Amino acid sequence: ANRPEDVRASTLNIFGEFDGEHRGAVKQIGESGFQQHTYVDEGYDTGIVIDPTGQYMVVGAVLADVDGTPIYANQVFAAIDKALAVRAREMGPEAFRDYAADQIEKEVTTLRRNEVVYRAAERALDESDRKLVAALTTKSRQDKINESGGSEELARRKAKSEGVDFDAWVEDQHRYFMTQVYYEKKIIPLIVVTADMLRDYYDRNRDKLFTDKTAA
Repeated sequence: ANRPEDVRASTLNIFGEFDGEHRGAVKQIGESGFQQHTYVDEGYDTGIVIDPTGQYMVVGAVLADVDGTPIYANQVFAAIDKALAVRAREMGPEAFRDYAADQIEKEVTTLRRNEVVYRAAERALDESDRKLVAALTTKSRQDKINESGGSEELARRKAKSEGVDFDAWVEDQHRYFMTQVYYEKKIIPLIVVTADMLRDYYDRNRDKLFTDKTAA
């Protein structure tokens, strides 16, 4: 991976183009099944430098840090690039500046909290849980290879043609399953909803949420 000092900051203009380079239609990774997963979202403040005229936005190589793990600009823009490109052609400079800043902050928040949850999963999962994660990851990897006729080389070529690193995608699957197993094994069992809780919720919300007030 690139070190922070090796990564040059990029400039985003109002047309959704980076460093003045015209971009063709952006193909969604999800269309081909290579998809990065996100698990939680909402607010984190980032240091985004925005030109007051709305003409460009300079983004540093590292937008956030989670206990020494950096969140790079390319990770953020990989997720929001298409939306920015589309909206840049629909909005004026000021509106696009605000929209882009909002999208960047939300995506940084998502990546930051993903990392926090992954760290928690690493600490909490036992050996049997990790074996389950490994099995799920292996199956996901093999399913992707099977989609390319059973050839790993073809799967790698297909991923590359779609702008995706195959090994990075597999790692993303591993992280996804780590968090999912963590939620299923460690978090959800802690949630206890009693009959009294359900009755209390109904009583407090019957006039707002329920139309048949005689049912319960």
